[in-house]
Amino acid sequence: MKKRLRISVSVVLVFVMLTATMAGSASALFGYNMSPEQWDTHWQEYSSDGSALYLAPGSDSSEMNFSWLGTSEDNNPAVYVRPFLSFGEYSEFTGVCVKLNDSLFSYKVTVTGLQPNTTYLYYYVSNAEESEVNTFQTARADSFSAIYVSDIHISFSEENPDNLKNTSFELNKVFAQAYEKNTDVSIILSAGDQADHGLLCEYSGVFSSPVIRNIPMATTCGNHDYKETVYASVTNNPNRYNGKQPLAADRNGGDYYFVKGDVLFLYINSNWTSANDHYDFVKQAVEANPDVKWRVVVMHHDLYGGHLENRESENRLLRLMFVPIFDEFGIDVVFMGHSHVFSRSHVMYGGNIATDITGNNYVTDANGTIYITTGSTCRPRGDVSPGSSAIAFDHVSGEDCIYNIIDFTYDTITVNSYIKDQNEPFEVFTLGKTSNEGGHPDYAQNELYYMVGNIGTIVSIFQNLSYILEKIFAALAITL
Repeated sequence: MKKRLRISVSVVLVFVMLTATMAGSASALFGYNMSPEQWDTHWQEYSSDGSALYLAPGSDSSEMNFSWLGTSEDNNPAVYVRPFLSFGEYSEFTGVCVKLNDSLFSYKVTVTGLQPNTTYLYYYVSNAEESEVNTFQTARADSFSAIYVSDIHISFSEENPDNLKNTSFELNKVFAQAYEKNTDVSIILSAGDQADHGLLCEYSGVFSSPVIRNIPMATTCGNHDYKETVYASVTNNPNRYNGKQPLAADRNGGDYYFVKGDVLFLYINSNWTSANDHYDFVKQAVEANPDVKWRVVVMHHDLYGGHLENRESENRLLRLMFVPIFDEFGIDVVFMGHSHVFSRSHVMYGGNIATDITGNNYVTDANGTIYITTGSTCRPRGDVSPGSSAIAFDHVSGEDCIYNIIDFTYDTITVNSYIKDQNEPFEVFTLGKTSNEGGHPDYAQNELYYMVGNIGTIVSIFQNLSYILEKIFAALAITL
């Protein structure tokens, strides 16, 4: 009976989708654009459901990760998937259950065997409760597009109970606008600070957008996410690396990577100070994917923007940790956030300008790395200092919420940067590459980096101990 019901529902869904496609309004089918009144209705239904499902990328383009919440333990959560135009049975994929507290659990499932440029139907089951049928589409094998955002800051406020709903609505507006501009978007890249206080309800707000049920979102841990350990519990990131030394392990899950098309995405938690572990992570990921043409890092902290003078001492330390890694392994571009100010660097190598690209929006075979920091998606910042000498272009505004649409092809990466509610991009930059090596120089490792890495690992150990002690003292204070 269940299979027949699913097939009949699918037939109706096929008809509706084909009708919407012929009408030229795919976004209307998914209901991405909503009025405030429609969002209120959606929010009530979403909150009462409580599952907070979101899609995340799998290890490569043939996989998709799922994560959702529930109130009871279920050691056999499952996702059922089948191709959109197939009327056979659904394939079952089971996963794991992670206990968050006595009354809340996180279910994580990985779906495998996906084909490129294919629409799939899916539903998920936990504790014998089935979700509605939904869809996702895999990207083409040769090219794809992504939404790139940062510093979303979905925020819970005891003083303003509607703040969670309202900030979530603003994020959905951004996703809806980006999707309208490019319906081929097949992934969302977020450079951190999804949540303002690192709270579970804030991540539920991030995942409240219906876009997240159709397009996977790859997140990284920002300094606001790092305030708690919820991030590691609710996300389902592939190929996680959390270090070789348990005492220095990152409390929010460490780094991770995935391959999409001909791009190796390296997601780095820049709050984690263990430089040796970051080095080992990048080395392992690159060695596991030697033939991938593009190497892209996504991390939270802005290394070169220089717009916030009070953070320059922090940035110098971070450059000391990360720049030698990016130089050695030929990273093409680093996408960041944190400063809430948009900037794009010159071609950088060894901490210096390798090629000045002032006024140049197209670079081929760069002899180093481009560092791009996007402005905040929902919380712009305008009262800042001038950018550093490493910056080729920036956009400073206390009012403009920024998002980007990135087009990845075999030969180019093009970043189209938009101000919310505007039709045309304020900046378009393209990085070209004629071979896997591009223009990256041969790298000679500095022997001092080994010492830097060890110092970072020691700092990480002390950070973990201080976090544990802080929680113990807080618990004792409540008890007393």
